[in-house]
Amino acid sequence: MKKILVIIDMINGFVKQGALADPKINQITPNIIKLIKEAKKENVPIINFRDCHSKNDSEFEVFPEHCLKGSYESELIDELKPYQKDFAFDIEKDTTNGFVTYTFGKLVENYDIEEVTVVGCCTDICVKNFVNSYLEYAKKHNKKLIIRVVADACATFDGKTHNANLEHNKALYEMYTNGAKILKTENVRFGETKKNAENTQQLEKALFSAIKKRDKVVAQHYGNELTELLNYPEERVWYTNNVYSYDKKIIELANTIVGSKKFTTLAQVYADSQIDKIFKKVEKQVKNNKQNKNSERV
Repeated sequence: MKKILVIIDMINGFVKQGALADPKINQITPNIIKLIKEAKKENVPIINFRDCHSKNDSEFEVFPEHCLKGSYESELIDELKPYQKDFAFDIEKDTTNGFVTYTFGKLVENYDIEEVTVVGCCTDICVKNFVNSYLEYAKKHNKKLIIRVVADACATFDGKTHNANLEHNKALYEMYTNGAKILKTENVRFGETKKNAENTQQLEKALFSAIKKRDKVVAQHYGNELTELLNYPEERVWYTNNVYSYDKKIIELANTIVGSKKFTTLAQVYADSQIDKIFKKVEKQVKNNKQNKNSERV
């Protein structure tokens, strides 16, 4: 279990009816369904959280009574029920932080999870608490972890003292500063597709060829095309982690041109559209090599 899709609190008590419900949250449901289908296609396990409280929960000292265990409010919304059978785990929680639940804690302990895609509500409460706690855990235990929060598949509620749009964006920014990647649904990938691999391979070959010929204009052209393909953080992560070994290739390329191993990785060059960096380093190294050879002759 390397990758998981996490759905948080898409239940009636937050979407349909109840003290904390806001029907506008249902606008993200179509995007969540798209991601569920994509995850199923790539055999990515789906973890679902549902708020389920008892009458005397301490949370009701802060929030109005909501989502009592066994009630309509604690049930998954109808739109997602057809996919409930596809959930690897359906976890009930009596906290605003699903990360601290016993069941999810066991999943973290027993599986080497490296990529977590998070959707649901509310962005500034249960989503943020889950994401930030997981990121802190990964840092503390030196674990490799990518958390991707899908901005247009998350939402929060509107209230007199709670502006949904403002709180949503504030929470996204906080998660981003803590290390989460913020994406849109259209840019999420769970698998390595043949089409992506073929496109990137063709562009990489063309770019390598132009660099070897020291054709700056052509290299910039293919570099820009590749950068466009990698225009979103998720795509860069997918590309750099799963398609090619950049460190090895850039060293080979550098050796081919000037016999130097002091180069940045092509992945970073692609991401930043800085083809000039390669050429400047090549030109500098060529110049140094010539000077060294002249000194040796003298």
